[in-house]
Amino acid sequence: MKFKLYTQVMLSQDVPQYGLKQGDVGTVVEFLGVVGGKEGYSVEFFDAEDKSVGVEMLDESHLTHLPNRTIQ
Repeated sequence: MKFKLYTQVMLSQDVPQYGLKQGDVGTVVEFLGVVGGKEGYSVEFFDAEDKSVGVEMLDESHLTHLPNRTIQ
C-alpha cells in the first residue's frame, strides 16, 4: 500500500468527472486493493472550511504525497 490510511494526499492531476483539480488535498479513508496493476483508494475531500465535499474512488496515479514544508 503506497498511501497509509488517514493520511493526507494531494491530487497529481485534474479529475474532471469529480470536479477535482490538481493540488486538491484529501484524506485516504480506505484501501480498495489492486485493480489492473494499480492500487485504488477512497479519498475524502474537504473545502476551505473543512467541510466534506465528497469521497471519491481514485487509483494511485491520481495521488501524491504532500510536500514536506517547514515554517521558517
